[in-house]
Amino acid sequence: GDAREKLEHFWKYMVYPEFQDEIRQFTDLKTLAERMGNRRIVTKQYQSTLFYDPQKDKVPVWNQCSFIEKKRDEEGNLISVIFATQTVNEEKIRQLTETRQLKQSNASLMDLLAQEKQYTSITGALSNVYYSLYYIDLDNHTFQEIVSHGRMHHLLGEKGDARAALKGMTEELVRPSFQKAMYEFTDIDTLDKRLFDHQILSMDYEAISGGWTQCTFIPVVKDETGHTRSVICTQRWITAEKEVEIQNSIIRALAVPYENIYIINGETGYIRSYRMGDYMTKRYGSSFSEGRYDENVRVYTANEVWKEDRKLFDPIADVASVEQLMK
Repeated sequence: GDAREKLEHFWKYMVYPEFQDEIRQFTDLKTLAERMGNRRIVTKQYQSTLFYDPQKDKVPVWNQCSFIEKKRDEEGNLISVIFATQTVNEEKIRQLTETRQLKQSNASLMDLLAQEKQYTSITGALSNVYYSLYYIDLDNHTFQEIVSHGRMHHLLGEKGDARAALKGMTEELVRPSFQKAMYEFTDIDTLDKRLFDHQILSMDYEAISGGWTQCTFIPVVKDETGHTRSVICTQRWITAEKEVEIQNSIIRALAVPYENIYIINGETGYIRSYRMGDYMTKRYGSSFSEGRYDENVRVYTANEVWKEDRKLFDPIADVASVEQLMK
């Protein structure tokens, strides 16, 4: 019979509609020789309608059709071929299952990589603020290191008993005058009760090595009754902040008896006003609220001090003189 008619009947009535266009092109005899080239066989898979019954919810089976070289002329031109079909249902289903599983595995892996990248970014950002971060499970009293540096890392390790770790930290790293308060603050047996109505608990202490540190407990998991099941314990240096706090406390104390108070930056030689009395404000406005220390002293002595008394200001005429006087 006519091969073209038979092949047309094949793809129209024996191939599932979704694959008909692909098989129509595959069985086009006009382009077959070019598509085969020097190959002895070409194949195409499709779903067949031969065992497909939509009324019985049966799934179309997978088949494979092939053109197999039978004869070529002396110049290698294709003369005749064999057209064959075979069922590959089980093999195809296995391939599809493996592909689907691989895609799912790849998707899971990408999710894990994204989570790890996010986790790394978060911990990296936190490590710029805190020199140690520990996860503490209050139910089984264990800890897990998240971020830690230097002596804290070597002292506590990566995981273990939280009570022993916090006790060791207090003994080894906290100045003795703060240890009693630190033992009470890091008592994980009372931590749930203390955190019940709080989102965070913090304590400032002085380290044995010098400088100020802040220890903080942050709830991670709370149950339906509001009890804390786990926390993050953080440590960060606050020496600069503490120095400012102490400085401000001193200034506030001085502010009671003194009318005009200025803060001098010894490195730059500039000053800023902490408080200016009514007289200075009315007489000089904002010109004395900031500026160079030596220039402000010169203006003040020229306008406010008797000529014969101005030499009394020589020891504090500039920042260098003030620093020398303070030694």
